[in-house]
Amino acid sequence: MAAKIVFHPGASDNYAAAFAWYYPRGTAIAPAFEREIERGLRLIIKNDGPLARAPSHGIVVENVR
Repeated sequence: MAAKIVFHPGASDNYAAAFAWYYPRGTAIAPAFEREIERGLRLIIKNDGPLARAPSHGIVVENVR
């Protein structure tokens, strides 16, 4: 089964704002930020931890076929 990540709209807005803040500070910084977010999401999916089902944290991981 594949995992589907659903972000709360506020979490998506926060991510976009953070990326926009990092981008003008250096061409390597924004992609590094993005890689760390992606790494964290992979860890949440891999470990199927409590954050994977915690809408209050802005992230919901659903198993989909």
